[in-house]
Amino acid sequence: MKYLSAYFHRLYMCLILMFFIAVVMKFSDAIEVLPETGFSILFRAIAVFVVCLVLLILQFFPFSLLFPILLGGFAWAFFPALDYWSTMKMVKSLFGIPISDAEWYMHWYSKASFVLIPILIGHSICHSWKKRHRAQRGPVEW
Repeated sequence: MKYLSAYFHRLYMCLILMFFIAVVMKFSDAIEVLPETGFSILFRAIAVFVVCLVLLILQFFPFSLLFPILLGGFAWAFFPALDYWSTMKMVKSLFGIPISDAEWYMHWYSKASFVLIPILIGHSICHSWKKRHRAQRGPVEW
């Protein structure tokens, strides 16, 4: 019976691995990158989500602080795709020296803005939500 149990355990693990590989392949095809890049993007996004979830469960930070960090982390997860897309347009000479500049999303300042914009949007969403749902304070009675 132990042998049969171990066999099904291995079978389930293989099925889960095949499902994960299929998800990575479909995701990579959807955003038109290589499967290695798609794996890197999904791994980074899952890691950011797990870290934020652990911090939220352990109550180290409030959700209003973690939400902008989560959005910025998801934007950071797409850095390998930005690198891949920018190299697809690069024209190389005979000696491997790039002739044309990389696309705008390859530069550090565009990546910084690519992360800062979701963080600022998340902060403004949390700020407006707090403002809207703040408890109405009445006059203090002595």
